Amino acid sequence: MEPKTFSSVTLEAEHVPDYVHPPLNNPGEGGQELPGEVRVYVVIDGARLLLDTLKAATVFEAQDAAQAKADADQADADAQADAQGAPQGAGTSYQGAYNPSTGASQSSQG
Repeated sequence: MEPKTFSSVTLEAEHVPDYVHPPLNNPGEGGQELPGEVRVYVVIDGARLLLDTLKAATVFEAQDAAQAKADADQADADAQADAQGAPQGAGTSYQGAYNPSTGASQSSQG
C-alpha cells in the first residue's frame, strides 16, 4: 500500500460533563454536575477519530493559568508603556507647523 497524503487535518475538543445522581433513598435531592472530561478528536478528511480523553478540571485549570499569564503580560506591557511616558498632550488634537530648528510651533487658525 502506498503512503497516502491527507488534504485536511484538524483537531476538535468536546466537553462532556459528568453527573452524580441522587441516592436511591432520596430521589428528590437532585443530581450534581461534575467537571467530567474533555474529548480530543483528530479529524482527517472528514473522519472524526478520538485521539485522547482528558480530565476537564485539568483543562479548565490550564485555561485559567493561560488567561492569568496573558493578563499579567498585558499589565506588564501597560506598566512599561507608562514608565516610558506618554507624550505630553496625548489624546489631544493639534494642527499646526513645527520648526525643529527653533522648537517653536505655529498653529493655523481656520
